[in-house]
Amino acid sequence: MNDGLLSTLDLSAPEGILVQQLRRQTHSGWILKPPHFDASKKYPLILEIHGGPNAAYGQTFTHEFSWMAAKGFVVL
Repeated sequence: MNDGLLSTLDLSAPEGILVQQLRRQTHSGWILKPPHFDASKKYPLILEIHGGPNAAYGQTFTHEFSWMAAKGFVVL
């Protein structure tokens, strides 16, 4: 149903990440990089914290994260 619209957009795919704290606790998260991300460049970062576990982010489309990434931010 949305193929026409989605074919006109340049969207990045979110990547799942694991972060280990000093106390050896591991936490999962998501990172969304700008379209055409270049690892040799620096980007501003937006740290988007959820109110989980009930409001945890997951494998869903979040339009505001895609909008921020399209504006050149890395969203974590």
